[in-house]
Amino acid sequence: MDQADNQVKIHLDNDITRMLNIGRMPQLKVRIPQDYAGKVQIEGSSGNVTGTGLQSQSLQLKGRSGNISLAFTSIDHDVDVTVKSGNVNLKLGEETPNAEWLLQSGSGRRSVSLPLEDRSESNRKTEGRSGDGTYKVKIKTGSGNITIQ
Repeated sequence: MDQADNQVKIHLDNDITRMLNIGRMPQLKVRIPQDYAGKVQIEGSSGNVTGTGLQSQSLQLKGRSGNISLAFTSIDHDVDVTVKSGNVNLKLGEETPNAEWLLQSGSGRRSVSLPLEDRSESNRKTEGRSGDGTYKVKIKTGSGNITIQ
């Protein structure tokens, strides 16, 4: 763990013992204080990411492969999720979040269970607005499904 410039960086080094522990992948749990109002950035190469009880943080998440599952109590900041290969699932704790939505998938389905105003869809993109559209929610996957529920 490195701490500098108002940032905390956590690294998980690769070593040969991980390959010998098939089926027992390491897990990393990070708890963010409820009153933290800064930006949360997560970058990973391979592995699933799960977030629960998310609310007052600006969130940027980038990954190469693995599924992403995020449960928001409310959307109060911008959200940017990009994954090259993997499914993205967002569970919303509010009926009509104030968000402008941009969902992009190279190959995969996009499913949105909330009504979007000014909704437009194409082969690889779904756009629209819920509530007053205050915050930007951008979800992009090269290969994988996107589900908003």
